[in-house]
Amino acid sequence: MNPNAQSPQAPELAGYQRTEGGYYPYQVTLTASQSLKDQSVPIDGDSDFLILALAGTQTGAYRLNFKTGTGRYLAQQGLRNANIVGTGQFPCVLPKPMLIPARGRIAVDIEDLSVAGNTVELVFIGIRLYRTGQPA
Repeated sequence: MNPNAQSPQAPELAGYQRTEGGYYPYQVTLTASQSLKDQSVPIDGDSDFLILALAGTQTGAYRLNFKTGTGRYLAQQGLRNANIVGTGQFPCVLPKPMLIPARGRIAVDIEDLSVAGNTVELVFIGIRLYRTGQPA
């Protein structure tokens, strides 16, 4: 193996000058059985964001769905957190990375299933994609 050879670039990274790891958190405290729709996680304007995985913590069970950069939901209906949200040590890797454009947003729908107060932190883990070589 040639240590000087460059690895092939993933198609979703073509056209970007610089990349770095990134995290976008969504934090909320739900009351018993509370349901919130279209909660916004704004994406910075200096880079697109490629979501690779989800991790989180919670004090009770909840159901989750979110809209991607195209405005389509991830799933046909809300998914229980145990089926889609991993931990910091073992994040849940998405079947396909999801691109959210700069200045876009991730729209979150969340519903408490614990019938008690529920503090939730959801972390979108991915790659920040810069079109220029230098940070803005």
